[in-house]
Amino acid sequence: MFTFPFSYQIFDTRISSTVHIPELPLASEYLSGNTPLTFRISKKKMHFHAIDWFHHWKQTNGKLNLSCGKNNTTYWLKFPELACFKIVNLSDIICFPKDNCTSYTINHLLIDQVIPRIISHKNNLVLHGSSVIINKHAIIFSGPSATGKSSLATFFQKQSHSLLSDDTALLKIDGKLVFSIPGYRGLRLWSDSFTQLTPNYHDCKTMAHYTSKKRLYLPALTHSQSLQCPVNAIIFLKKSIKYKKAPFITPISGHSALINILKNTLPLDITDKQYTKQSFATIAQLIKIKTVDIFELSYPHDYSLLPSVYETILSALNNN
Repeated sequence: MFTFPFSYQIFDTRISSTVHIPELPLASEYLSGNTPLTFRISKKKMHFHAIDWFHHWKQTNGKLNLSCGKNNTTYWLKFPELACFKIVNLSDIICFPKDNCTSYTINHLLIDQVIPRIISHKNNLVLHGSSVIINKHAIIFSGPSATGKSSLATFFQKQSHSLLSDDTALLKIDGKLVFSIPGYRGLRLWSDSFTQLTPNYHDCKTMAHYTSKKRLYLPALTHSQSLQCPVNAIIFLKKSIKYKKAPFITPISGHSALINILKNTLPLDITDKQYTKQSFATIAQLIKIKTVDIFELSYPHDYSLLPSVYETILSALNNN
């Protein structure tokens, strides 16, 4: 038996851990969401027996980024040269780290990759995106890596729009409204974004040992904010278009909106037909809700143009 002295909150879920996870807030007494999770780190050597490695995610350069395997009701998420996470019954998480894998790297993989995919597989819609609060509503910036989600969220935060969450947003549909439930509060910035946007910020650490990204720690949200916030818009960021000198934002709907949402979710098992069917149904329901506007935003990744991007987004929100 294992004891779990630490208890944290991510999304609307409690996670009990044998180790300290400083990136997450302490669990709230009001938590009543998904089935609680447990987390521990094993010192035993990993043995892969009868595991079906059925899916692999690769980077744009072809390098293997993540593999997912399954054995009965147990899933495995393997990050090459870093760690492997064993997920039992979608609730108990055991990490088998490589010798060079640091504690903060393990925490990053756990809270930014493993848990969002577990939550997603429990018939939830988890979007790869950063979210801020504008006029008491959540605005979500979503898109592939390196499209500027965190940089935009940081700039909005500096304009007094509170950050809800960086990198992931759990969306819940309730009648004619969509609510965003934040994962945890904090920012992850590349070194150039950190220098340009937060040069005097000191409460930060390296996100993981294999990257130059920094993790910025922010004060906890209020109780009401940490529960959920109604969503006003989802803005999908496109790769920088070099010849464009000004930001360009356009509303999207129907098939285009569905594809954008689908491409930016965080699945665990894409071969699970029941999960896939439920995901399509949830997304189809979401894009029909009139209280949520969906946009595509193209803009040059030039820090001096962020004020113009900011004004373009606010204008689009006010005109819809």
